[in-house]
Amino acid sequence: MAESFFATIKKELVHRQPWPTRRDLSAAVFEYIEGFYNRQRRHSTLGYLTPADYEQTTINSNPEKNQTTNPECPPNRGRPPDEKTAASTPADTR
Repeated sequence: MAESFFATIKKELVHRQPWPTRRDLSAAVFEYIEGFYNRQRRHSTLGYLTPADYEQTTINSNPEKNQTTNPECPPNRGRPPDEKTAASTPADTR
């Protein structure tokens, strides 16, 4: 799927005009992704919805699930473990 995304962005944005600076291209890529790709462009893998619409539909269809924490996520996900947890965890599994 990532290959498809990069092919699309190259075809629809990058190769359509010359870019005087890397900063100009970077700003255009950001605007393309946030302003068009995620908000307006429909995706076949999402039932021809935009990613923003798909996310909103998913949230609205499962309101009770979205108000609780996900039991499949470990409690320290995205945070370093505290000293107590780190001491009890074998080094090869961290």
